[in-house]
Amino acid sequence: MKIAAIPTDGETLSGFVARGLASRDAASASGHYVKTGTVLGKLETRLKIAHKKAATTK
Repeated sequence: MKIAAIPTDGETLSGFVARGLASRDAASASGHYVKTGTVLGKLETRLKIAHKKAATTK
């Protein structure tokens, strides 16, 4: 899976956004696309677990 990189020197914002949208569309077409809400939900769960672990080790 190819991941869009940060804008390169001289690249316009519109070019960067266009690359990102093309990457999203390709991932969606390939079946490897994960919706934003799913990713954020999983990250939130991981953060809660990390906070609980940190609280118990103090």
